Amino acid sequence: MDLKAIRIIHDVSSGIDFFFLAEFFRLSGIYVVEQMKGEAYQGDESCFNVTINTCNVAGGEDDANIYFSIIKSKFSPKPNIREWTINNQKRVLNQVIKEIEQKLSSQTSRKKVSWWKILIDTYIDQELVLHSMNLQFYFKKPSFAVAQAGEAFYKAYEALENVNAIIPLDDSERKYFEYARIYCRVKVNAGCYFVGEEFRFPVKALGEECIKYINQYPGFSNLKVLLGLCYEYSREYARVAIQAFDRALESEKVHCYSSHIYYWIGKRYEIIDEDPRDAIQNYQWSYKKKHKYKNIYKLAIAKRNSGDYKEAIEYFQMILERLERKLGQKLADPLEMEYYFKACAMITIIYFYDLKDYLTAIQHGEDLIRTCKALVDEDEFYDKFYLKEADQYRELTKTRFDFKKIRSVLYYSYEYLGLRDKADLYRT
Repeated sequence: MDLKAIRIIHDVSSGIDFFFLAEFFRLSGIYVVEQMKGEAYQGDESCFNVTINTCNVAGGEDDANIYFSIIKSKFSPKPNIREWTINNQKRVLNQVIKEIEQKLSSQTSRKKVSWWKILIDTYIDQELVLHSMNLQFYFKKPSFAVAQAGEAFYKAYEALENVNAIIPLDDSERKYFEYARIYCRVKVNAGCYFVGEEFRFPVKALGEECIKYINQYPGFSNLKVLLGLCYEYSREYARVAIQAFDRALESEKVHCYSSHIYYWIGKRYEIIDEDPRDAIQNYQWSYKKKHKYKNIYKLAIAKRNSGDYKEAIEYFQMILERLERKLGQKLADPLEMEYYFKACAMITIIYFYDLKDYLTAIQHGEDLIRTCKALVDEDEFYDKFYLKEADQYRELTKTRFDFKKIRSVLYYSYEYLGLRDKADLYRT
């Protein structure tokens, strides 16, 4: 079976199912095309092999090949897959793979050793959906979440190493297994970077191993993306990372999932370039391929830095509009909560520092302070995804909100308006 890319359709309520599937396929080196239900797909549908619909449908509503809710119903009556037993989680993923194989080749694998089963067991045993998402939700800053994620991916790498010898070297599907071995080490290094420790796996050696498999599997473009990610947190190798991503774009730039590649190139240019135009151009291309919070935020910051304050506010408002439905249903994830805070905070800051509109700065700043923590406390995603540890992760999310700066803006806004009593309420 040759699986290059997969489209996963989901809605707000099936977001956890999307994470469960998407992070497994990303571990395996398969491009993931995310599509919200009701959202028109603008790209070339030939870029993905299979479509999985995670919404609660009876089938036949769209052109999906596989309906995940129907598969789930065969293994557990519980709608939340995070509450399932390890065995049932493995069984449902194995059934997904079986149905994909049937769609692509009309037959299931007869191999004595299934690399799919090995990856599924590793993914579920080490709870990689939790730890992979935590590296995204709580990136850059030290926390128990990213430290635990690094350790989990190290154990996953060890588990793959333990079965390495039983995977036939001439197996055409071994490339996915080799991808996962490197991917786990990249995630370990990400965890190290976030907590301020030295990389556990030397970047140079990791890159050289990835290059070896790029040469061995020349048609496997996601390995070129992975090479760039090997160097992601190393300033020394920033230009090498850009070269790797550029090589991947040679064959993938027409597809919507290239949005992530353009974004990563933009981040590397931010590190090495004094001229911001190269980074901004790549963020623009990323945005054109797929509107994501991260590329919208980068473009908003670029507009502010160039003095286009009205356009900057419009971009930040775009983030808030995209979050409206999830916040309304109380199903925003921790990263979305952080984007809500950052977008509101930047609007407040622009009105204060750049536009000198102190009344509007007060309006936005007070609204942010009044609502943000309450939104986290009331959000149900934490209960569904983190289960008994929900409150611990709620508190972790709140530590990432820089209220000190907002309180300072409010203090000086009231001061400049001559409202000393109200200013004293925000004295830091």
